[in-house]
Amino acid sequence: MHADNVTVVAVDYVDVQNCIPQYRVGHESTLRQIAEYVELSQLSDKLTLTGASYRGVSVNDCIYQAHLDVQRLAQTLDTNN
Repeated sequence: MHADNVTVVAVDYVDVQNCIPQYRVGHESTLRQIAEYVELSQLSDKLTLTGASYRGVSVNDCIYQAHLDVQRLAQTLDTNN
C-alpha cells in the first residue's frame, strides 16, 4: 500500500448524539487493506489493532475482539518459542 493509492473523498455528515455509530461504506475493504499491510510488513506477530474503530462498536464487541487478539498473539508467541 502506497500513498499514491489514496483517494480523497468529500463527505457530508450529520452528527447524531446518543446513538450507535455506523461504519462508512467500504469499512470492511479498508480493514482488509490494513490487515494485508500489517501482514506484508511482517508486523502481525507484534501488532494487533482492536477497538470500536475496527470490528464492533459495543463494549461487548470490543471485549470479544480483544479476547480473540490475545489468543492469536499468545499462539504466535508459543509458535515462535
